[in-house]
Amino acid sequence: MSVAYGDGDFAGLPADFGTDLSPLGVDLDSRAGGDDAKAVRITRWRDLPTEERPAAWNELREFVQWLVGRYALASNVVPPCWFLHPALVEELSALRAAWEASFDVDTDGGLGPIGWHERFAVARERIVKYAYKGECARGTHMDTATVTLTVDEGEWERWIAR
Repeated sequence: MSVAYGDGDFAGLPADFGTDLSPLGVDLDSRAGGDDAKAVRITRWRDLPTEERPAAWNELREFVQWLVGRYALASNVVPPCWFLHPALVEELSALRAAWEASFDVDTDGGLGPIGWHERFAVARERIVKYAYKGECARGTHMDTATVTLTVDEGEWERWIAR
């Protein structure tokens, strides 16, 4: 098949190629995975039943230890006490789920790994800015400040009554 570059036309391809992929069996409106799609474990810590917590924590620990070693992450990014920092736990859990989905050799078309690395770069910046600000980098754990949101109940009731 020849390709003509200049005006963007691709010789030998139908004019609507790229917009109608139904002849290829592709339905871009469907978001459902196939029967063979592997389920990615998403950990919702807030709702996780007590009996499932040890397995989820061990799974995350295994991933974090691999991640830190593989990418030589310094303690100002992921400290040894990472599990004591709730926002960092959420970020690392999200990275684990994204890694699992992106590196699934049975379902990924090849773009998952590069997409994961792009997201990982953004996540590292977000971690050091918001999730973990290096409080424990000197080897001593420092509790993360807890913020409690106080809502004026009267104002809330007026708002939802609108």
